[in-house]
Amino acid sequence: MAQARRVLVIAPHPDDETIGCGGAIALLRKAGVPVRVVLVSDGSGAGELPMGTAAARQHEFRAALQVLGVDDCVLLGLPDGRLAEVSDLAERILAQVVDYAPNWAFGPSLQDIHRDHRAVATALRAAVGHVGGACWLFEYETWSASAVDYVLDIGAVLDTKLSALRQHRTALACGPYLRAAEGLAHYRGLLLGRPDGGVAEAFRCAIELGVTDDMVDSKADVPSIRARADSLPGAGAPPGPDCQQAKSSRLSRLATAQLRVAGETDAWTTTLGRALRDTWMAFPIAESTRRRVRSWLSGSTWAGPMLRWLALSDPMADVHRTDTVTAEAETTNGTMAKRGTNQT
Repeated sequence: MAQARRVLVIAPHPDDETIGCGGAIALLRKAGVPVRVVLVSDGSGAGELPMGTAAARQHEFRAALQVLGVDDCVLLGLPDGRLAEVSDLAERILAQVVDYAPNWAFGPSLQDIHRDHRAVATALRAAVGHVGGACWLFEYETWSASAVDYVLDIGAVLDTKLSALRQHRTALACGPYLRAAEGLAHYRGLLLGRPDGGVAEAFRCAIELGVTDDMVDSKADVPSIRARADSLPGAGAPPGPDCQQAKSSRLSRLATAQLRVAGETDAWTTTLGRALRDTWMAFPIAESTRRRVRSWLSGSTWAGPMLRWLALSDPMADVHRTDTVTAEAETTNGTMAKRGTNQT
């Protein structure tokens, strides 16, 4: 924690910031570290909630940040439930990274089952990877347990985290998020390796990058990219014509290149994976034999990863992803516990 100098938190929806890393935010603010939280969506509930919900949830978002000790926030106001359809999502998030120049960033996991969360995670990875200067990106857990490699003791601020979550009354009326968040904290507390337990938040460090030649055309361009921060919208500034004018073609190209390649790769692997599965299922063998073969392949060093890839390439990936991610997380957590890992 002592390495944090300036921290940027990206939240797809109101309450993601508190559930995912509210304890980390509270500890950072207690240590005097500047924290900015960016709310990407408008929080309207993708049309499933009554009119006026967006305004109410944004008010709750600000109230929760006050409890956590944060007064620096940006609301992008993008359509809830359709973030993957926002053509300039990567540019908007890159603009925030350039503007704030953090050395730590927190965002949702790319393994999350929520499509909005995956869209934001992909855009944030691209932004952190393409901006100059070293930055650690920690992916937090919300809807899915992830494969993690860092665990943070939040025992001193658990009450603060839960108090902040209580501000999200709209979400709490829809489900037991308070109980779920506390349960996850106790579960992750097992990774602290203490006989009496504990409470923790767990993260995956997705990327730690500096400036390299393949990120920009030349290292000389990096200062000019950072210099544009002054022309980008500041905290609380709504997107508008000024924001559009401030964008440069270089920022747009850098931020969208990775997303375009990822999209093309996903489409190709999904088609190939579906063809391989169809061929396998067409073999006239008993289902019990099919299960035994799959079990044997799962233990193979070369076939196991392929089976997991096929599961993630499934057109019903949003349904199957939960089992795959949970299994990977349990394997990772078991390994950490056996090694006595206690990274805070």
